[in-house]
Amino acid sequence: MHLDGTAIWSGIATEAVAATIAGESAGYFGDGRYDIQFMDAFARARRAQADDFPPTLKLSLILGEYMADNYGKHYYAKAQNLSNDLAAAYDDMLADVGILALPTTPQTAYKRIDKEIAASISSTEA
Repeated sequence: MHLDGTAIWSGIATEAVAATIAGESAGYFGDGRYDIQFMDAFARARRAQADDFPPTLKLSLILGEYMADNYGKHYYAKAQNLSNDLAAAYDDMLADVGILALPTTPQTAYKRIDKEIAASISSTEA
């Protein structure tokens, strides 16, 4: 089930990010203190500078809204349930051992760029 972790996380994160941004970063049902000044500043910045959001955030927002609009919260809830199953599977594995050695990222690391090449790339972008 570990190999499904990224897909499970994506099902949660895309809708959660979209809802958090649309909700001015407030979230709901939190017992903690809400930073009203931050929320107001975030709301102004989101409306004035949404074009400056990174492409990955824009993709998450579009996908999260699409999923919510077309499927309600069905896949968000399914991913949340699967995340509980995944956590239980980890707990079961940890019952017999003290540590699990797992990859920390779901993809292979990029090849390292030579410092001279990196310097020439950054100097041409300036």
